[in-house]
Amino acid sequence: MRIHRTRQDITQKDLADRIGSFQVRVSRLENGLKPPTPDEIKKIEKVLGTIIWSQQRGDAKNGT
Repeated sequence: MRIHRTRQDITQKDLADRIGSFQVRVSRLENGLKPPTPDEIKKIEKVLGTIIWSQQRGDAKNGT
């Protein structure tokens, strides 16, 4: 997630604003401290224009 975000020159705060969240939440997601919710997955992948979690295991709920 961090790689896709930084390649597009989007800050954690910008991403958080676009998905209706907080910068600290984005930080925790990027550092693997908390798994994303299915709703967050959809929003983040839409904003970044790429599939990050959904394709990896075919189960967006596992967050890994």
